[in-house]
Amino acid sequence: MLLVNIYNIHIKRKYTQAEIAEATGLSTVTVNKLFKSEPHDFKFSSVEKLAKFLGCNALDLIIEVPDKN
Repeated sequence: MLLVNIYNIHIKRKYTQAEIAEATGLSTVTVNKLFKSEPHDFKFSSVEKLAKFLGCNALDLIIEVPDKN
């Protein structure tokens, strides 16, 4: 399973969830789920917006975790 994890990048950049949501146009609910690395259907365009805002590569935000089966 692929998850988007922005927590580590966020810690380095010191942005609030509200600032990230406002700058990227994503909802605060979506940003909150991404902070928690909750399973969530996401669009690659959203990941690209986050990466651009955070100044990193989109692949830096995506992590792979084993399925819970």
